[in-house]
Amino acid sequence: MHHPDRHLDPNKLITTSAALAAWIDKDFNQAHLARVAANVHRLTQEAVVRAQRIRRPIWPLRLGIWGLVLAFVAGAVHQLVTHRLDEILHFLDQTKGMALYLGAFLLGFITLEVRLKRRRALQAVNELRAVAHIVDMHQLAKDQAIEEFRESSTPAQMETYLHACIALLALLSKIGQLYVEHFPDAVATQSVNEFELITTGLSNKIWMKILSLKRPEVTPFDYAEGSAALKSQ
Repeated sequence: MHHPDRHLDPNKLITTSAALAAWIDKDFNQAHLARVAANVHRLTQEAVVRAQRIRRPIWPLRLGIWGLVLAFVAGAVHQLVTHRLDEILHFLDQTKGMALYLGAFLLGFITLEVRLKRRRALQAVNELRAVAHIVDMHQLAKDQAIEEFRESSTPAQMETYLHACIALLALLSKIGQLYVEHFPDAVATQSVNEFELITTGLSNKIWMKILSLKRPEVTPFDYAEGSAALKSQ
């Protein structure tokens, strides 16, 4: 039984990403982060479609697998009907190497769908990881709009900017979970969990900077260093 409160709602993810992009564009429309947020919104829309593709059965491949299995079973039944048991045992003994190769081929073909879906999920998570690091660069190096905030002594605007970065990282983390929610593959799930650890670590680092704005003695933040890093890109 499907419980809507126990699963991510793709429509809510899209709505949230749109609202987040609109908020960042309103407050920081001159900052490059606004374009990053718009890109994250598009990525969210694409992720919903990709997650559905990963979840959906690959019917041509499944039909091919069933065709091979049925052909194998039909061939085995035919051998049992038309040959004596000792002849079948002798044939199996003579061709046991071929049987192993045939079994390995069937097993590989049967698991092909899972491996194809896994590759799609891993590629999608790698894209999310790249975008997360782009968001981190924007809170690390900033851009001209943030330099103007610093020069005009408005720490509240800087804090809002950092909160926007945290919100983008949280959204990216949820998109990662969307890919494996209905595809419980161990390798893909591990990749998503590792990505979530990355976004959590980046968010915690940003939180420390927010605390440093409120309490400078907690963790000093070198704005000049961030500006220099941006200009070197």
